[in-house]
Amino acid sequence: MRIMGVDPKRLRDLAKIIELGSFTRAAEALRVSQPALSNSIHVLEHNLGVQLLTRDKRGATGTEFGEVLAVYARALESLLNRADEDIQLKKMGVEGTLTVGVTPIAATEIVPEVVSRLLRQTPRVLITVIEEVDDQLMSDLKIGKLDLVVGPVGVEPRSTTIHEEALVRDPFAVIMRPGHPLANSKVLKPSVLDQAAWVMPTNGTSFRRQIEGVFSLIGVSWPAHCVFTNSATAVKGIVSRSDYLAIMSRHLATVEIESGRLVHRPVERLSDMMTLGVKRLSEAPISPLIRRFSEMLRAVAGESYWTQQTDLLPSLKSAPPTKTSRPLSAGSKARGR
Repeated sequence: MRIMGVDPKRLRDLAKIIELGSFTRAAEALRVSQPALSNSIHVLEHNLGVQLLTRDKRGATGTEFGEVLAVYARALESLLNRADEDIQLKKMGVEGTLTVGVTPIAATEIVPEVVSRLLRQTPRVLITVIEEVDDQLMSDLKIGKLDLVVGPVGVEPRSTTIHEEALVRDPFAVIMRPGHPLANSKVLKPSVLDQAAWVMPTNGTSFRRQIEGVFSLIGVSWPAHCVFTNSATAVKGIVSRSDYLAIMSRHLATVEIESGRLVHRPVERLSDMMTLGVKRLSEAPISPLIRRFSEMLRAVAGESYWTQQTDLLPSLKSAPPTKTSRPLSAGSKARGR
């Protein structure tokens, strides 16, 4: 039997067992008897012709086939839940829903501007903006919890299941408090950074992997003294009150830099930039609301207040650049891809 002939309820059963690691706990959560749950999995395995679970004294775990199927089961459940929510909201007069995942740089200015414009034009919509680390956002996008993710692109290997659209590039810079011993330097030499203390993103995020690449590129050893956080607010707060440094998108610290609470310094030999863009599932349907949001996102990304500190990517080069923006050539490519 092909997967199209499978009862979706059995997929839900499989996903719950793998999530909880136990037939007993899954049966309690699903409010079914354990024999009924065991039979459901037996029928599913028989129909597909593969083993989906392995049992031992500690419980149940998914095989490689089971883990793959569980991802789609969770995506299906998420889509059904969202469909139910959309129906209920439609009854209340809401014209559509949109759930957008954002990383800190996108949450600071560009996405709030797009949301405010969209609500002025289409007030009877429900928009949810969720800020998270990029790895969690991508996980939620893949299972259908998010419609779009706005944040860094080009960091991870390309995937046929994810469509990426690059919008602008924002230079990396080292931020520090104005009284920091290195603040008098106009450009930082990599050698002076070797003994510095740093505020870094936690392990397991694409931004952390990108910073590791930056350190390797400029020949600086991974620091021994670090504070780890994924909060942009915490990063700026710690740096402004100590001699710790941080690598951050310059645009993300604009307010603090302009107010004099922080300064930013370029690093010799570091020309890398963060590429900001939007991601969606390649095969997911594009609703009119998603299309409208995406069009406004491109427009906002191309406007002067954003491009004053960023490079406009070729997909937006028709937008009027400012004197301080530098459009990329059609053959140029963001580093870190």
